[in-house]
Amino acid sequence: MWSWNNLPISTSELLNKTFDVFHCKLIDQVHLMDTPQYNMSLIIATLPNIKKVSSFLDITNEINSRALKALLPKTSRVTLYPEAEYNNPEKLQETLIENLDYIEIIAFGRDFRLNLDDVLITNATEAYFYGVSLREQDLNRLLKLWITGKFNTRMEHLRFALQEEFNRDNILNGLNAIELPRTTTRTFEFPTSQTISSKTIYGGHDIRRGDGDLITVDILRPGTLYVYDIYFWS
Repeated sequence: MWSWNNLPISTSELLNKTFDVFHCKLIDQVHLMDTPQYNMSLIIATLPNIKKVSSFLDITNEINSRALKALLPKTSRVTLYPEAEYNNPEKLQETLIENLDYIEIIAFGRDFRLNLDDVLITNATEAYFYGVSLREQDLNRLLKLWITGKFNTRMEHLRFALQEEFNRDNILNGLNAIELPRTTTRTFEFPTSQTISSKTIYGGHDIRRGDGDLITVDILRPGTLYVYDIYFWS
């Protein structure tokens, strides 16, 4: 039996042969589970495009950060599973600012606070934050910044799934939101999504800014979490 470290050929050669045998043009998922103990650059250069990259590591660690950065040109979808709040938030922001189609942070059972700056710097078209901590006033401030045009223009759908309940009036304070009844249904199209083409929205709160652009804020509690969806209409 061969181990990863004593192969008779290089790892990159082995991967190339494997991809050739299986006619592999796309990898479905790559998981970063443990801190790399070797130089991954040659291996990553061998890989075809990757549908999704998931990291279970502390990306503020320099080695882990380099591994994730090296994979980013190969994918447009990233999921992070932080063990705890990152010691260096700038490392997280280096990932959030990437020109991705989809980014997701899943922090269930962890103490992970998401700051307003983290959300503002996010450059993906779809962003989902599950189990994170977020301040009520930050969500209100985010919506007000969108009103003034100071938010990611690529964003199509933004979701926060939180353990704490926010006061609806505080979230929508100063935004001239128009509440629609749940009987009002609309179809929201996802132009760039690789996983979903459209979604039916029931009711919600519409907010329109001076240039005519519209967002809908939908507040739900489908289970144990409080879900705050923001849809950016094109």
